[in-house]
Amino acid sequence: MGVVWLARDETLKDDVALYDNLVARSALFRFPDLIALRCLDLGKGRSSLAVYARSVYGHSDLGVNRARTMAWVREVEETFKPVSP
Repeated sequence: MGVVWLARDETLKDDVALYDNLVARSALFRFPDLIALRCLDLGKGRSSLAVYARSVYGHSDLGVNRARTMAWVREVEETFKPVSP
């Protein structure tokens, strides 16, 4: 997947709603990809993570956004193991 540069857009960050926007840049040409993250409270001690990633330029990113998102999901799953009630 290559090196990815992430930058937070502090003007769009909302700590109360647990929502943030990020910019990831491709390793070679530094094209920006926009990523929206939101933690969702499902109640009863459960939560979910919503991720929406999209390219700014072009029609295809050759699967880079999906690969990055799935890598993040795997890392979150490994870091935060489910706790049974």
